[in-house]
Amino acid sequence: MNESSLSIKTSDLLKVALPMSLGAFIQFFVAFTDNYFVAKISGNAMSAVSYIGLLYITLIMITTGISSALQIIIARRFGENHWDKMNTTMRNGWIMGICIATIQWSLMHFAVPLFIEHNIEHPEIRQYMYAFLFTREWGFWVYTPTLILQAYWTGIAKTRVVLYTMLITSIGNIILDYWLVYGGLGIQPMGVQGAALATLSAETIAFLFILTYSFKYAGPQLKKLWTPLFNEASHILKLGLPIVFQMLIALGVWLAFYTLVAKRGPESLQSAFIVRNMYMLAWVSVMGFSAATRTYTSALLAEQRWEDLKKFVIKVILLNLTGILILSHGLWIYPEWITAQFTEDPETTRLTILTMRIIVPAMVIYSFTSILLAVVEGSGNTLAGFWIEVITSFSYVVFVWTMVHYTQWEVHYLWTADYLYFVILGICSAVFLRWGNWKNQTV
Repeated sequence: MNESSLSIKTSDLLKVALPMSLGAFIQFFVAFTDNYFVAKISGNAMSAVSYIGLLYITLIMITTGISSALQIIIARRFGENHWDKMNTTMRNGWIMGICIATIQWSLMHFAVPLFIEHNIEHPEIRQYMYAFLFTREWGFWVYTPTLILQAYWTGIAKTRVVLYTMLITSIGNIILDYWLVYGGLGIQPMGVQGAALATLSAETIAFLFILTYSFKYAGPQLKKLWTPLFNEASHILKLGLPIVFQMLIALGVWLAFYTLVAKRGPESLQSAFIVRNMYMLAWVSVMGFSAATRTYTSALLAEQRWEDLKKFVIKVILLNLTGILILSHGLWIYPEWITAQFTEDPETTRLTILTMRIIVPAMVIYSFTSILLAVVEGSGNTLAGFWIEVITSFSYVVFVWTMVHYTQWEVHYLWTADYLYFVILGICSAVFLRWGNWKNQTV
């Protein structure tokens, strides 16, 4: 092994994965905080903020895909001990990030209002959406470059700064949410607009922190970031665009689900958004261990450490399963208390509790299948990951659409579509890893 080789000891793996998982938990907590505070205004306010938040995250997936490609490339160069090439990769990624933020803001500002006008019938929910949207849209200018910088630190398996960045976002968001939503210290209550401004302000402070930290500690790998350079752009896009489309499809499936669920009435929609808040706890573990899996897979393949890769995959699946079970325990031990934090409506409460009991086993399945997909992506076969997502998502949408239009199922039964989604995801990933030519993929 060379001096940059990654250790697959559990303790070393956790040093990479846990900061990413904690960072994801903080992201979850930011969304949870926004929803918690605006839920005290009304259930419709919570639905509006949750829906716009989901649209925002969908557009952020463009950045997430590109940053994942940067992470994979940097991890491969790290494994090859080619530190001199990292600056070129990061300069390309940085300038691409600025271009992406421009696209994201434009879509949020011009396209999303048209989407709301044609798809959201409830006038109060629509007004809450506009109030949140036109402040939240500015977040792309700070959150997108933050993700680009995080790709560098994750790619070299030094993720502590990512955790610090998310902690700043979380703590700042909690303080500012309480202040701006409800008012105080000379500030009038701003409601849902205050929640958007709180998150934007916290993300801006976090971006300034990671930018300063990166320039101070990254050394020559981040020099001349502001100088335009696109000589690796096509390579990054070739690797990243399949991940972008894969994630857009995955989030599009969520949007389709909530749009269909809305046909069951406002109680069903509010229930679905409450469950989504708690469902993101599984994503916390998956986010951390999937990011670690992509880094380790890329680096271990560069060093041709086949046996270590096999041991690593088994180990990370078990760790991911443990993480999900710990994080989701409240959904099956005290779902009533969790639900009471968001609503007092009896019907919404009933539907939410029933759904929570259904989705826990689905989370267990996800702990296995998400890691298999991350191995596919980490090997550089992002196009294969894209087609796996297409097959899985198509099956999911067809199932939900059929159940909504041809049955009288309540919302908690519609969530059984997640079992279908995760099982197909795992089968397709396993088939590719068994018979696909992924070990020799160049990056």
